[in-house]
Amino acid sequence: MLKNLVERQHALQRRELFMIAAPAISLALGALWLAYQFVEPAPPRTVIMSTGSAKGAYHIFGQKYAEILARDGIKLELKTSNGSKENAARLMDPKSGVKVALVQGGAVTAKETPDLLSLGRVYQQPLWVFYRSETEKTRFTEFRGQRLALGPEGSGTKALMLLAHENHG
Repeated sequence: MLKNLVERQHALQRRELFMIAAPAISLALGALWLAYQFVEPAPPRTVIMSTGSAKGAYHIFGQKYAEILARDGIKLELKTSNGSKENAARLMDPKSGVKVALVQGGAVTAKETPDLLSLGRVYQQPLWVFYRSETEKTRFTEFRGQRLALGPEGSGTKALMLLAHENHG
């Protein structure tokens, strides 16, 4: 009889514990789920950025960004490249580790890089054309049939010049 009474007492205690614990656990899990919906994860402490050639303007900009981000404890690792096309390719390749890159406007199309998002313009980038001639040239079409040095493979300048050539023959 005493044994049955003790067992009933334990069963009632377990039931009371379950009646208290189940709502408390459910409430805690609900609060965690709700917090997860609205709280952004902490930004990474290290970010890889694809720039350009080690002596180019994009790499210099990358170095400046690295200095600025270092003030807030974020390490910006710079990865040199041949230019905009290579930078865009790295952004599109999840295995590259590159999360940020400088890409010359117009060097890649939305069709080539549908998931690429631009955060804005860093600066206006003029295109300088140096040539030797007795006559002044004012249009790219005037260079038709001549050899041109357009920049390294993977550079935005080369991509833009080839695109202009395709569109204007």
